[in-house]
Amino acid sequence: MLKRLVLGFFGVMLVGAGIGLFVAERYLATPTFTVINQSDATIEASASWRENTKVLGRLPPGEDLTFRVNDEAGMRFSAVYPDGRIISSSHATYFTNGMTVTATFTGSNVQVSAEL
Repeated sequence: MLKRLVLGFFGVMLVGAGIGLFVAERYLATPTFTVINQSDATIEASASWRENTKVLGRLPPGEDLTFRVNDEAGMRFSAVYPDGRIISSSHATYFTNGMTVTATFTGSNVQVSAEL
């Protein structure tokens, strides 16, 4: 009887530790950003936060790219189109550990979403 209780207790502890590690990994992971080009033109994309700018380079129509930033701040996204238009996100999107941020350029605007 005592042996079953001890084994049950350790089983519950192992399951709890596994769940704890899974949750901790999600909340401590480096923030991930994805930029998607849904426009009809190749764009020159960039991302800015604090005093930093990451030039993401040329992104052809229908393509996407993913990058990570080990920081906590507000991120703005911009794209330059071949005709000279510059489209930027209207506000900085806050990010921290464990977040995934997606910026989608459509040709007329950029839509940014974030999830934990």
